[in-house]
Amino acid sequence: MIGFFKKNSRAMSFTGVILLCILLICMMLVLLLRYSEGIEDQAVSRVENYSSDTAILLTQKIDTISRNVHHAAERISGCSDTSALALMVQEILNVSDYSSVVDVRFFKGNTEYNLYGFPQEFDEAEEVCAVAGKKGAGVAGIVYDYEHNLQTVAFYAAVENNPLVDTVIFFYPISELSSAFDAADEDKLDKADFVALCARNGEVISVLTNPAGDLNKHGNIFEYVRTNINNKGMVDEMNMHIEKGEHVVHAMNIGETSYVISLGTSETANGIFIIGLYRAEKAYTAGYQIINTILSAMIIVFVILIFLLIYTMGSNRRAKRKIKELSHRHPTLGCLTVLGFKTHANEIFKKHRATKFAVVAAEIRYFNFISETYGESAAENLLKYLSVVCTKNTGLDELYGYYADGQFFLLLHYKEQRDMLERIARIYSTLRRYPLLKNEGFTVKLTFGINEITPPCDTSIDILIDQAIVAKTKTSESGTDQHIKFYDESMRQAYLQKADIETRADKGLENEEFVVFYQPKYNVAKNCVESAEALIRWYDPEQKFYRSPGAFLPIFEANGFIVKLDHYVYEKVCRYISESIERNQFVLPISLNISRVTAVQPDFIEIYSNMKHRYHIPDDMLILEFTESFADENYERLERTIAALHRNGFICSIDDFGSGYSSFNILKQVQMDELKFDSLFIKKGLSSERDRLILGQMIKIAKSLGMRIVQEGVETFEDLNMLKQLGCDVVQGYYYSKPLTLIDYLLFIEEHREK
Repeated sequence: MIGFFKKNSRAMSFTGVILLCILLICMMLVLLLRYSEGIEDQAVSRVENYSSDTAILLTQKIDTISRNVHHAAERISGCSDTSALALMVQEILNVSDYSSVVDVRFFKGNTEYNLYGFPQEFDEAEEVCAVAGKKGAGVAGIVYDYEHNLQTVAFYAAVENNPLVDTVIFFYPISELSSAFDAADEDKLDKADFVALCARNGEVISVLTNPAGDLNKHGNIFEYVRTNINNKGMVDEMNMHIEKGEHVVHAMNIGETSYVISLGTSETANGIFIIGLYRAEKAYTAGYQIINTILSAMIIVFVILIFLLIYTMGSNRRAKRKIKELSHRHPTLGCLTVLGFKTHANEIFKKHRATKFAVVAAEIRYFNFISETYGESAAENLLKYLSVVCTKNTGLDELYGYYADGQFFLLLHYKEQRDMLERIARIYSTLRRYPLLKNEGFTVKLTFGINEITPPCDTSIDILIDQAIVAKTKTSESGTDQHIKFYDESMRQAYLQKADIETRADKGLENEEFVVFYQPKYNVAKNCVESAEALIRWYDPEQKFYRSPGAFLPIFEANGFIVKLDHYVYEKVCRYISESIERNQFVLPISLNISRVTAVQPDFIEIYSNMKHRYHIPDDMLILEFTESFADENYERLERTIAALHRNGFICSIDDFGSGYSSFNILKQVQMDELKFDSLFIKKGLSSERDRLILGQMIKIAKSLGMRIVQEGVETFEDLNMLKQLGCDVVQGYYYSKPLTLIDYLLFIEEHREK
């Protein structure tokens, strides 16, 4: 395998670089797409910047003229007769700010007067008449002056408290407004397709810039918009903004080209606005150039990478074939690996649907001892010899595959079981005569687990191998010289039960199929319930019964699921105690069994202490029961654990005391709070006197060490009476109560609590 990677490292590195480059290109395309989506917004922003200058100039000009007209109206308001009014107007017109005024008119009621006080015909635009009577100052709009043959802009202002005049109107030539743009930035104007000053009805008053000259074909901006922009509501929207005196910028499409249109006006200029049309690409030239440049470069690089990728794909296919060969063949032994064994076995099963097969799981016993004692080279030579022997003893459509640590598999077909056993015996006897180890005084031993398959075989090869391994394991566990076991119905049932328990455990925990029962502990001196032990039961909703704890707890101890289960039970108990305290209900201490697997976890103390504090459980309300196996001859760790639990307010107990070999060592090494005697202490021995003597002495020893005594398994009055006489503190067992559901337990303690 290492040689393969060394040999093909260059090609693999090259392929990796190509794929990385393609990935980077794709990422750049995504970023570029997001950038291009925002480029229209960038163009709008630029146009808003360009057009704001001209809009400001227009507003400033209109505001300046409006202020002048308003100032003139204030001076006129003091005139009491027609002569004084005419002289005042002449005096105003001689001031430079009014030098461009074309004409002056007055309104009184609905009558218009000229400068000399004579009534005038209503030949101005209706807009002038409509706004002339309003207070304040503003622009009425465009009026054509026939006397001077030019377009004018009518600026009006209300004349207050004057018997002669309500409103004065000053008429300025259009050129006066156009002059406002003399100071405009020509570079910004050049960015536009056109910029024009327009009247309220859309008539183009003055074109500031129009390189193509197409605006002159229409003469009316509204007509231009209706003709070129496929947006029926655009003119109505423009009118709305003009009416409100707003400055807005819109993005739009004219044909296939993106444009931005700007509209600038003044709150006082309800008859005049300035409009600009900008090509988006021209408004934000830099952004579009960046996109085009990057796209061109990326297309070139992408094409190159595609050619390179096609070139390397052939090499990758060849490499994959070699990798597959290596994964199916052991690099040293040359035989099949487990993966190759499974693949070829499935192919053989498909070809021979009516043939009897056997999957054989075998193991060289003490293989690691061979490797450590005689060296790795000796162990490797033994495996090579094994490979040769097994290959010679397998025929057409039969398999041999090596796993690891001296474990291997065979797939054999046969007519009679006797024939298959003879072949296995030949393999065994040949390997026992292996010369190198025999010269060292070591005889190779093998164990075999055989799983016979009844045709047709529809079971997966993984399950068949697992079942053969189960049989092999049973051979190893037997402790005899028997080296072959067949997978049978009892193993099958045990295997299925174990598989069912392991596969359903997580779902069962999630669905809360695990139920906490409580078995009361009775204080014989006080004649009341003192505490209870939390016990787990697993309800099977399909079979509608509770599984026996002995059926699943050993499996959970072996596979580590017991840690999850212990945490689950612990939290259920903490929640019950916490909720009972919150409701001011009577509650007793609860003891919990802590498995050895849970107790040796590095975060055991942290998890249990944090949960106790999180649920606000008072000290001495939780009793943790440990089995003797927890010590595991490592009393220093046990002592540290118990000391930490004491600091966090837990009571610690030794469960099933007396059932193991280290009972008295625990008493010497660890300061426990409670001893829970195994039920063997109250079982009948050689004589009742002998039983009483042993139990009595044990109780005295424990009490002299300051420990509370709990006897479990109490079922008869005779046992209870003896324990009372010997000074036992607490008893637990079916004499008082079996394990109860939480509801039944609450009723029980209410009935038997200390009065």
